[in-house]
Order: sequence, then structure tokens, then C-alpha cells
Amino acid sequence: MRLLRAALVLFAACACLAAGARAAPPVAKDALVREVGPLSVTIDGSSHALESLIVRPPGDGPFPLAVIAHGAPRDVAQRGRFAVSSLGPQADEMARRGWVVAVVLRRGYGTSTCNVAESAGPCGRPNYVAAGREGAKDLRAAIESLRAQPFIDASRILIVGVSAGGFAALATAADPPVGLRAVISFAGGRGSPAPGVVCEDHALVRAFGAFGETARVPTL
Repeated sequence: MRLLRAALVLFAACACLAAGARAAPPVAKDALVREVGPLSVTIDGSSHALESLIVRPPGDGPFPLAVIAHGAPRDVAQRGRFAVSSLGPQADEMARRGWVVAVVLRRGYGTSTCNVAESAGPCGRPNYVAAGREGAKDLRAAIESLRAQPFIDASRILIVGVSAGGFAALATAADPPVGLRAVISFAGGRGSPAPGVVCEDHALVRAFGAFGETARVPTL
């Protein structure tokens, strides 16, 4: 967790400079503005409410937007136990450095509505491309819902994802929303039923290749 936080801080600082943001000391943690609640989104023509945490610096902005995408548990029974608070420390550290940060739980996780749509299917015949594209729908829908906020600079958007969230982030980069500047993926992937095991790993490699064919934003 500490390594993840350190990497997020380093990348956030570099991305701010690359985007032309003025260097400034981090704001105090207790000065941050926090909002917890459902984020109304539209996916495939249907309305959904995604559990979300939005943390931003004080002031009117507009500030660049960072969306943090969570991973997926091996035990499907754990999906409902996910909470945006688990990524609160990372959101705080980025918000202190000038970002509006949105932690959004995808469909079927935590209190987000609907069933999980991003399953890759059976281990012997996984469809990783379809799984990535479904996860990307949630991230893209969250960005579309957030971009209307007056304190967000929708021309500077970053997606940070871990595990299945990193995989969904790369899938989003393959068909990016307007304003997406970069993606950072921490151990992005899917289909691991046990430590050191990946279902049909060659299929996962092909999925990464499929996303890479059209992705043009910088990724790390």
C-alpha cells in the first residue's frame, strides 16, 4: 500500500508538470473537500448509481481529474464488501497536489447498482477483451458524468487503475474519452483464480495487444 501511494504521488507530480500545472506546495489534508455518495451515470442507455468518493482541493479550480479504478477479488462473494474508503488515502494524496480525484466502484461492487458486467467468463474460455471493454464502460461513464462539474478541467484527465482496474483503464485508453491524457496501470490484468495462476494467459496477452492497437495516450 505504501509503495502504491508513493508511486501515485510521484506520477501525479510528473503529470501535473506535464500538463502545465503551476507547482505549489501540497494543501493541508483537512482543507480537502470530500463528497461520498452515488454517482449517476448512463451505460448502454440504462441509468446506474455508482458508489463514489470525490476528493478535491479547496477553491473553484478548475482542476485536472484523476479517476482511480479498483481491482477485483478472487472470491466473488467479496464484491459487495468493496468500499470507496479503501482508496481514500491515495485519493487524498493526489488531491493535496491539485487534482480532483474520483474513486468509483464499477457495477456490482460495493453499493453500485446492477450485477457485475465485467466477468471474463469460465477459466477455460475467458473473454478478456469483452471483460476489459465492460469495465471501460463504467470508467467512461463516470468521466462523462463528472466532466460537467465546474471545478473540473475536463481537458486534463488521468485514469489510475490497479489489477482489474488497471486492465479496464487500458481498455479505456483503446477508445478514449475526450480529454484523457494518460493512464497508469498497477499490475493490470484479469483471470487469476489463485496466486501465480492466470486462466489462459496467452488470451490475456492477446487482449492487451488488442487494446494496444488503438491506444494512443501515454501509459505507464
